Amino acid sequence: MKNGGGQMTIKVKDMTMIAIVATVYCVVTWLISPIAYGPIQFRLSEIMKPLVLKGRVYIAGLSLGLLLANLLSPFGGPWEWIWMPVMCFIGGEIAYRLRKWPVISMIFYSAWISLAVSITLQVVLQVPFYLTVFWIWVPELILMQIGVRLSAYLLRRL
Repeated sequence: MKNGGGQMTIKVKDMTMIAIVATVYCVVTWLISPIAYGPIQFRLSEIMKPLVLKGRVYIAGLSLGLLLANLLSPFGGPWEWIWMPVMCFIGGEIAYRLRKWPVISMIFYSAWISLAVSITLQVVLQVPFYLTVFWIWVPELILMQIGVRLSAYLLRRL
């Protein structure tokens, strides 16, 4: 992604992947919107999070997809539109750096996201942090672990 002068450049292929990942994440979240937002949530689109193990371009796509999905959140505002995409990006970057250990990477990423969502819910809805962190983390962890295995299976098949 860097050119000879040390400047960051982005390729058309990367922009396309960012757009595709963001769109799929957003649409899947919107399709299940009744259960995608709130103190107990099951965001099926989180199954895409293991894409960060394959490259940084996916971190941008997932973060943008999260921003777009949260535009329809009933709790919309700066916490959903700024805080959560930034937390998704930071968590994705750390997970990418842990990619040699995919299971551990996704355990970290799911915990990171559940902490960020729980903080958001505490601030926005005054829901006690300790009541939500577990109920957010478990579905995140399950979906990300399924995503790790699903992507490995699909890559072997392709």
